[in-house]
Amino acid sequence: MTSYLNYFGFGGDKASSGKAVDGLPAKQSPVRALPATWYTSPEMYEFERRAIFTRRWLFMTHSSRIKNAGDFLRFNIAGYDVIINRDRAGNVNAFHNVCRHRAYPVVEKKEGNANIFACRYHGWSYGLNGKLAKAPGYQDLEGYEKEQNSLFSIHVKVDINGFIWINMDAKETPEVPWEEHFDNVDKQERYSEFDFDNYELDHTYEIEGDFNWKILADNFNECYHCPTTHPDIPDFINLETFDSDLKDGHIQHHCISTPEQAAKGLGVASTYYFPNTSMTVSPHFIMVQKFLPSSPLKSTMSYEIYRNKHSSEEDFHLISSMYARVMAEDKVLCDQAQKQLNVGVFVNGQLHPKYEKAPLFFQQTVREIITGHYKREQEAGRQIWPARREVVDGVSRERFLEKLHKDSTAGKEVPNTIGESTEISNAILETKETSTTTKTPADNPTLTEDNERPETECLICWSSPSLTLHCNHTFCFPCLDSYFTTHKSKHSCPVCSSPLFRPTLFTSENLNIWCNKLRTVLSIIILLLYFLRAISCACILPTSSILAWAKCSISAGNTINWIEIAIKEIPYLVVSVLQVWAQRKMVRMSGVEWAQGELKAANFVAAVGWVQKVGGMVWRVEMIIRMARRVG
Repeated sequence: MTSYLNYFGFGGDKASSGKAVDGLPAKQSPVRALPATWYTSPEMYEFERRAIFTRRWLFMTHSSRIKNAGDFLRFNIAGYDVIINRDRAGNVNAFHNVCRHRAYPVVEKKEGNANIFACRYHGWSYGLNGKLAKAPGYQDLEGYEKEQNSLFSIHVKVDINGFIWINMDAKETPEVPWEEHFDNVDKQERYSEFDFDNYELDHTYEIEGDFNWKILADNFNECYHCPTTHPDIPDFINLETFDSDLKDGHIQHHCISTPEQAAKGLGVASTYYFPNTSMTVSPHFIMVQKFLPSSPLKSTMSYEIYRNKHSSEEDFHLISSMYARVMAEDKVLCDQAQKQLNVGVFVNGQLHPKYEKAPLFFQQTVREIITGHYKREQEAGRQIWPARREVVDGVSRERFLEKLHKDSTAGKEVPNTIGESTEISNAILETKETSTTTKTPADNPTLTEDNERPETECLICWSSPSLTLHCNHTFCFPCLDSYFTTHKSKHSCPVCSSPLFRPTLFTSENLNIWCNKLRTVLSIIILLLYFLRAISCACILPTSSILAWAKCSISAGNTINWIEIAIKEIPYLVVSVLQVWAQRKMVRMSGVEWAQGELKAANFVAAVGWVQKVGGMVWRVEMIIRMARRVG
C-alpha cells in the first residue's frame, strides 16, 4: 500500500512535496489527448499507412529466427505484406510479398524455409536475394528486361544486438535515416548487463484485438492503470520508482528493483520503439511486442518470447507467465475503451502530465508526423505513398488515374480527421488545422487534346476493344482481371467503386424483390401442405401418433418429389456449380482472361437461372394445387 501511495503522490515523499519533480513545475494542468476520431476514422488510418508505417523504421524481430539460408518470416503491418529472409550469402533481406507479374503473394506461410520463392499463380519464381529467376514464356518476348522485375526490396537494418529493422520507403535511400530516431538505442547503458547471444526464441503467440493500434500504445506507455488492473505488477515492478525517459523516436521505461525483486532476477528494461513495437528485457527472458494494425478498429498483439539459455524453468516461467496475464488484461481494457470511442459520445479526455507523460509524448509524435505529411500532400496536390513503386512506362498512366480519382470524388465532402473542432492543448499541437473539402472539378487540371482518351478505350491501358460497365466506365478484360485479382473483395468499378451486378431478367428492382417474396411464400405454403398431409394420415393410422407423424412426413411425397424439392428449393447450389463449370470451359475454349470468362459464364448462368426460376414458380403453383387436393 505504501508504494501505491507514493506512486500517486500521497506517501509523503518528494512527489507530494509540492516542489519541482523531474524538472516539472509544481503545479501543472491536465493535457487534452488526441480526439476520438483519430482512433476510429478510416481516413486517419490511411494517413497513418502513408505517413507513419511506410516512412519510419519498424522494429521487427531478431536475426536468430532466420539462422539458415532460406529461412523466412512473414509479417503484415497495416496491410503491408512483408517477407524477411536470409539468402545463401548470409545476408538478411526484406521484400514486399507480391509477385511482379500479377501481384499474387509469393509466400503463403507465416514462416519456413525455401530454396526459392515461387508464385503458384503463373509460375514466376525468384531467388532468395529477390532476383527474378524464371518467368515462363517471357524469354521469347522482345524488350522484356528480367533485371527490372525483381521482388520489391525493403530497406533493412540489423542493429548491434541482432535485431532487425525495416523501412518501406521506395527511395534508394530512405528519407528518414535510422540514426535520426534510434542512434545508439541498441547501446543503452542498461543493456550492458545483458548478453543477447544467451537468449533464444522459446515461443510466439498472437492476440486479436478489436481496437485501434494507438489504444494499445497509449496503454503500454503508462503504468497509471497498473495498481487497479494488474494485481501481479507490484510483485515484479517497483511502482514507487517507475518513470519514463522520453527520447526522440523511443521511450525508455525504467524502475529501481527492490532487493527481493533483484534477487529473483525480476529487474526489467523496457523500451518502446515508435511507432508500434516494444521490447522488455530481463535476466531470464525477452518479450518483443508488436502492435500490428489491420484496420482502423482491429489490431493484432504479436509476441515473441525469448528465454535465457542459463535460466531455470521456474525462473523463466515466473516472469513470462506474469507478462502473459498482464497482456491478456490489457487486451480487455483496450477492447472496452475502443467500444466506447466508437459510440461517438466521448471526444477526448485530459491526461495527467506526469503519470501519463509517455502517452502524451507518443500522441504528440503521431500528431506531428500526420500533420507534417498532410501539409506535404496539400503542397503536392495529391496523396503521397512512400512505399509505392513507379513503373517507368506507366508514369503518365498513374497520373491519369489520379485525375480520374479526383474527378470521381469531386464535390463530395471529405471528413475532417486532420483538424478537429475540439479544443486541443497547445502542449501537443501549436498549429491550428482547418477543415478541408475536396476541390471541385473546376479546380482540377483537365486532359489536354494531346492526351485525351477516346471514350471506347480502356481507362487504364487505353487499349481497344473495351467493356463498358453499368456505370459507363470502360475497361479491357486484362485490366479488369488484374484489378479483381489484387482486390478480391471488391466487385466494383475501379474508378467510381459502383458495384457490378450480374445480368437480371427484370430491370426493375421492385419486380425482383416481389418475385423473391412470392417464391418464399409459395415455398412456405408447400411445406405447410406437406405437414398437413402428414397429420391427416397420422389421424387414421393405428400406430402411435409420433411414429405415424414421422412415417407420413417421409411418405407424404415419393422419392421423385423429394429429389425435385432438393433441386428446386436450393437452386444456388446447382447454379453456382454450373457457373464454375461454364467459366472454366469458356476460359479454355476461347483462351480469354479469367475475368472475361467469368462474365460470359455469368451471362449464361443468369439465363439458365431465370429459366429455372420461372419454371420453379410454375412447379410451386402445381404442387400447391396437388397437395391441396390430397389434404382435402
